[in-house]
Amino acid sequence: MKYFITFILVIFLNNIYSQDRDYKKYDKAVKLFNNNKLDKSKDLLFEIIDKNNIWDKPHLLLSTIYLRELDY
Repeated sequence: MKYFITFILVIFLNNIYSQDRDYKKYDKAVKLFNNNKLDKSKDLLFEIIDKNNIWDKPHLLLSTIYLRELDY
């Protein structure tokens, strides 16, 4: 019984502290980046970063866009 309660608490706490990651918008931003539509891709990435600042992938893609634009 102790293990069951511990299991339920772990799952519950995991759901509370997990962040929403909008994979659909991120995939769309990657497609726009691959099609050289950098401004639209940046706009989507800013939206994603506003909602979840901890997620690394949008930050990395945004930095790649800045490098491609030579905007240091």
